[in-house]
Amino acid sequence: MLFYLSYVTGGENTNWWHEQADIMVKTQIEKRGIQDERILRVMRETPRHLFVPEYLKNRAYEDGPLPIGEGQTISQPYIVAIMTELLQLHEKDRVLEIGTGSGYQAAVLSQLVNRVYSIEIGRDDNIWFGTEAGLSLFDGEKWANWNHKNGLGASYKLVEKDNRQVTDTFKGAHHNYQTPDLPNTESAKYRPNYIVSMLLDKANRLWIGTWGGGLSLFDPETLAFRNFTVQDGLPGNYILAINEGPDGNLWI
Repeated sequence: MLFYLSYVTGGENTNWWHEQADIMVKTQIEKRGIQDERILRVMRETPRHLFVPEYLKNRAYEDGPLPIGEGQTISQPYIVAIMTELLQLHEKDRVLEIGTGSGYQAAVLSQLVNRVYSIEIGRDDNIWFGTEAGLSLFDGEKWANWNHKNGLGASYKLVEKDNRQVTDTFKGAHHNYQTPDLPNTESAKYRPNYIVSMLLDKANRLWIGTWGGGLSLFDPETLAFRNFTVQDGLPGNYILAINEGPDGNLWI
C-alpha cells in the first residue's frame, strides 16, 4: 500500500492557500449573502486542499464541486457554507453527519460545535460509526464495539516522543470525553479512542484516523487492527482526513 501524505507543518509556506481561501470566501460566499462571521472565519481557516486528491490541490478553492473518487465529490464551497448556515448551530450542539465523503464538511463543523461524528456504510449495508469512544458497528440487528484495548490506535509509548511538541490547531480537539485509564488525556495530545476521520476503501477495509494514535487499518474479516505512525513514515499522528484515489492509493 502506497501512502501519499498531505500535512500542514510549521515549516511549509501556507500563504498560497490562505490567499485562495480568502478570495473564495469574498467572491463565492459573502457575495452570495452568507454573513455569519463564524462560518466565514472557519471557511477561511480550513485547508480545503487537504480534502481533495493531490492532482486537484490547485483547484481546491474553485467555485464548484470536485471529484474525490468512487463517484463522490467534495461539495462546492458555497454549498458547504449555506448548509452550515441553515443548521443554525450553537457551540454546545452535536452533529451526526451521514455520508461523510471527503471529510471537509465535518472539518468545518468541528470548529463550530461540540462534537461531530462520522458514518460509513459498507457494501453489506453494515453501518460503521466513528466516535470519541472508539469504533462501533451496527449490522441491522446487533451492535459491536472496538476501542484502544482491542488495538485501535498505537500505544502511548510508541507515539509519546512524536506527539510531545504538538499543539491543537482545530477546535474539534477540545472535547469533553476523557479516558481516565490513558495517560496525558488532560492535554488532549493522545486520545486513540477519538476517531477524527474514517474511510471504507474499495477492498472493504476500514481506515481510521485517530487523535494522536496515528492511522489504524481495521479488517472486518479478521476483526484485527494494524496501526501506522510517524515511525512508519507518517508526518504526524493526528489524522484529519483520509481519501482514496482512483488508483487505490490513500491521500492522508
